[in-house]
Amino acid sequence: MKFLTLAAFLLLACPLLAQNKLRWVPDADVAFEAATEEGSVIFVSIGFVGEARSEEIRKRVFADKAVIAQAARTINVPAWTWAIGDERRLPDFGKAEALDHSANLARATSEWISVNALGTFAAPQHLWLNGAGEVLLSVPWELDADEMSWCFDEALRLAAVEDRPAPTKKSHPPRRLLFGAVTSVLDDDDLGRGLTDDELEPTMKRLKRGYVTARNRDDIGRIMFTANEDGAEFLGQQIDIWALGGSSTSGIIDFVYGLIGLVAPVEFLELLESKVGSPRASLRAIIAVGYEQIGHPDGLKAVKKALKSEKDEVVRPEWVRALGACASRDKSVAKQLIKFAERDDNSLVQLNAVLALGHVLPQPDARDWLIEMAETAIGERQCAAALALALGRERSAIDTLKKLRGEVKLEASIAAFDSAIKVLEGANLFELEDAVRAIDGSDLPRPRLFYRPKFDIPESGEESGEGEG
Repeated sequence: MKFLTLAAFLLLACPLLAQNKLRWVPDADVAFEAATEEGSVIFVSIGFVGEARSEEIRKRVFADKAVIAQAARTINVPAWTWAIGDERRLPDFGKAEALDHSANLARATSEWISVNALGTFAAPQHLWLNGAGEVLLSVPWELDADEMSWCFDEALRLAAVEDRPAPTKKSHPPRRLLFGAVTSVLDDDDLGRGLTDDELEPTMKRLKRGYVTARNRDDIGRIMFTANEDGAEFLGQQIDIWALGGSSTSGIIDFVYGLIGLVAPVEFLELLESKVGSPRASLRAIIAVGYEQIGHPDGLKAVKKALKSEKDEVVRPEWVRALGACASRDKSVAKQLIKFAERDDNSLVQLNAVLALGHVLPQPDARDWLIEMAETAIGERQCAAALALALGRERSAIDTLKKLRGEVKLEASIAAFDSAIKVLEGANLFELEDAVRAIDGSDLPRPRLFYRPKFDIPESGEESGEGEG
């Protein structure tokens, strides 16, 4: 008689619930026993019932055919939670019951998930672990099908799984990707997530009864963090009211738009678009950096238009970076950025176009041009090419960069190559930040791009540009 391995038994015992559904193992302890036996990857899904990002991932991302095929090679554990009284709304995750979710979440928060003093953690949040319970990679909050597919493929690669299922054709790393770590929310955060519809409407209704000021910062932050177009519209109305204050309120407006780039979901892109033509260059620069940090193709049309009309030579490099960020794998944008890098009269536009090509990777023209620049250019241009290859996690370039590392002499170049090689070997993107900021000429931070495990929000004024340029 031929006996099934524990992992194989689990997969057979947890059949697909319906078409386009993942298999779920209800008990994390059983899942880890199987993972240890088989050398498998554990995938943990943490979500909040009724929260927009969580529900989008459950309904759409888990329905993607490539994701389903990849998840068939992992052992998948659900650990969702819900508001008091909403237990009945918990959707089906195979045979997992509410107590299974609670037990799995308890294990997750004690072993892998970072929890603040209020008991708050990021949700939704997804982790890929090895059989020893070590975090391979994790992603909080936004995660679409192409991004999740990339994560599955990378986790299986890190676990040395051969014959991996093909990822989606447009798979790419998510913005808030962390290797070997998980995110920790603010110390005073009592949610760690966006508002549900049942929470958003009363919050906006309460705020509409008075004049919104800095004392409402927490509520504004929660609305901004919620994937809901009504919330974006409400915030836009408040900004229009603040704008009546003229120069006296420009600082708070700049700060709020800076926060959109840092924390807001794609639903807030229209709010960014409403200010791409602002008469203030400082605000246009903040808007451009917001588009780069969100990095979504829905912003591409607005960024192209803004870049074409931008006359301020300090702001143009920011739009060039945003152009690449909104155009992953886009051949025409790669061609446009190469033209900027080779022919533009503004040296900072040239350098930022090189960096922007990192966002377009793994598009072949972008990859080939960046490798050529790393091999033939000198100084900041060579550094920018190496950093761009790392920004796009172009692992095929690692041997080239290691060879070139032995040839560079300038201290700044050595630092750039070291950080680029470190990232290509598996480090997080924040390892690139100092080297990028040393050459990009920008005064604006990009914490969502160079994401760190400690989630933080700058104090008012730290992200706002000064002056009316």
